[in-house]
Amino acid sequence: MPQASGLRRDGKPHRGPLLQYLGTASFVFGVAGLCLAPLALVAVPLGVVVLTLADGDLKRMADGAVDPRGQKLTVGARGSAISGLGFGVFALLLWAMILASLQW
Repeated sequence: MPQASGLRRDGKPHRGPLLQYLGTASFVFGVAGLCLAPLALVAVPLGVVVLTLADGDLKRMADGAVDPRGQKLTVGARGSAISGLGFGVFALLLWAMILASLQW
């Protein structure tokens, strides 16, 4: 039963700080992957995981199953993960083109 504040006592705590940290790591690895290809290989799966977890948490926050106080951090983590994923994919494509041109 919801309390007067709208928070359920049996709801799970939010993972906002963890997701924010991992989303930022995905972004940093994605940008660094432009210089070092192996870092892009870390950024892409990390970005997918953070994006999946953040989307699930936001849905559960809307349903009232997770503490909604972490919504701002979770939305920020989602944005960082999307950026990291984009930079990581771009870096992998760039490195694939560079390596393909060296073989000719």
